[in-house]
Amino acid sequence: MNATKPFIRHLATVFSYLFHPVFMPLVLTLILLFSKTYVSYLPLAIKTFDLILITLNTILIPLMYMFLLQRTGYIKSFFLDNRKERYVPLSLYMIFVFVTFLVLRKIHQPVIIYDLFLGMTVTAFLTLMVSFRWKISLHLTGLGVASGFLFVASYRLGHNIFMTWWLVSLVLAGFLATARLIRGQHMPAEVYAGYLLGFSAITGVMLFF
Repeated sequence: MNATKPFIRHLATVFSYLFHPVFMPLVLTLILLFSKTYVSYLPLAIKTFDLILITLNTILIPLMYMFLLQRTGYIKSFFLDNRKERYVPLSLYMIFVFVTFLVLRKIHQPVIIYDLFLGMTVTAFLTLMVSFRWKISLHLTGLGVASGFLFVASYRLGHNIFMTWWLVSLVLAGFLATARLIRGQHMPAEVYAGYLLGFSAITGVMLFF
């Protein structure tokens, strides 16, 4: 039993890294661009530009400034488990996601693509506001965004592939919530609230804006 507990905790840590919310924008964009809907017929040059832009603005640059913040001692880890450490990283992330939205809209992408990044901007803002008073789960907020986007995409694009991915996201949310609880970084309410915030924010933006 004693040997099992460290292994399970290590597995929970690996799962937390693999499904870090910073990867969600790129994953969702890849699903969208290769979904065999009208979006997938974008020219290869446009797809390549989108993926480079999103990788830079939502993964590489955020990881770079988080690394710098960790080196300077402002944050202890990339998981941002301390609520007060989230203010600067979340603010910067919100700015870069919003810039991505503006660029994608400027070059006339399909509406659903920049709707995704507008929804993520709103989610980042709401998460930041909540974080001033409460340590909501960022990981489950990210998966909540994924679930909400896939659910609405299924309705808007009328393709079963999104419903399949939505079901996958629900399973992953269960595993990830368990992983975050095993690590002892959250109470159950913080995990549930994170998922509901992400799901509600992205669906609200995509359905009503």
